[in-house]
Amino acid sequence: MRKMMIAIVCGALVLLNGCARNPDRDRAMHELEMKAASTVPICMTEEQCLRMMDAAELWVVDHSEYRIRDITRNRIATYTPLKNSSTDWFYQVTKRPYKEGNKIVLDIGVRNPISKAFDKDEILEQIVEFNTVVGSIH
Repeated sequence: MRKMMIAIVCGALVLLNGCARNPDRDRAMHELEMKAASTVPICMTEEQCLRMMDAAELWVVDHSEYRIRDITRNRIATYTPLKNSSTDWFYQVTKRPYKEGNKIVLDIGVRNPISKAFDKDEILEQIVEFNTVVGSIH
C-alpha cells in the first residue's frame, strides 16, 4: 500500500512539473491561437468554395493516417481510431455560413483526450498550415 501511494505521489509530481506554467510558452501558444483564428479561409462564391473544399480534401488526404469516411459539398471527415488509447488525429472540414460567404473550418480530434492536451501546439500549427493552403485558393 505504501509503495502504491509513493508511486501515485511521484506520478502526480511528474504531471504537475510537466504542466507548470511557462510565460513564454503561454505567449507563444496565445499567438498561435490568434493566428489560427484569424486565418480561417473564407470563400465568397460557390465556385471558390468548391475549389477550396477540393484543396481541403487534398490537404486531409496528405495529412491523415485514416481514409476519408465521407465527403459532401459541405463536409469532409476521416475515420476515427478504434481504440481510446490511440494518439492518432482525425480530421473534419466543414463549410459554414459566414457573413456574405462561407468559412472553411478544420477540426482536429484525438480519441485519447490526455494526448490532445499535450499536442495543442501541434494541432494549432496544422490548422494554420491548412488555413494558409486552403486560403490561398482564389
